[in-house]
Amino acid sequence: GGGVSSRLFQEIREKRGLAYTIYSHLSGFLDGGTLTVYAATRPNEMAAVIDRICQETKKLCRREVATNELERTKTQLKGSLMLGLEGTYGRMNKLAKDEMYQGRHVTLQEMVKAIDRITPEQIRHLSQKLFDLQQFVVTALGPIPKRGLPRWG
Repeated sequence: GGGVSSRLFQEIREKRGLAYTIYSHLSGFLDGGTLTVYAATRPNEMAAVIDRICQETKKLCRREVATNELERTKTQLKGSLMLGLEGTYGRMNKLAKDEMYQGRHVTLQEMVKAIDRITPEQIRHLSQKLFDLQQFVVTALGPIPKRGLPRWG
């Protein structure tokens, strides 16, 4: 996620001080999508940041998210969703995506109910299905160490 309470932000920025900023963003499409993790860090911290991202990803696959973390995330997601629909661009974008992906308008109430139904087990199961570290791709800008990036996963 993009909030200051997200796992990546707390673990990598706040706890370890490895990045100035870090967030993730999902771009979903009909038949696939991408999960992007962005981090602004010092060149000498790059490998450590990548390693921590991989470790946090593995945690999602191995064990269930704590109930309090899930509830906090649901609240943040619903709030962001509602704020995003405040403007005409957000509404227009949602209506277009609804038609393309669902073939109909999905109401805010339906979306909130769907978010509320998410369980820790569903998150773990989906993480196991989607997060294959061998498929991760790293793009780095700036001075990259001469030895390059270590293997991860």
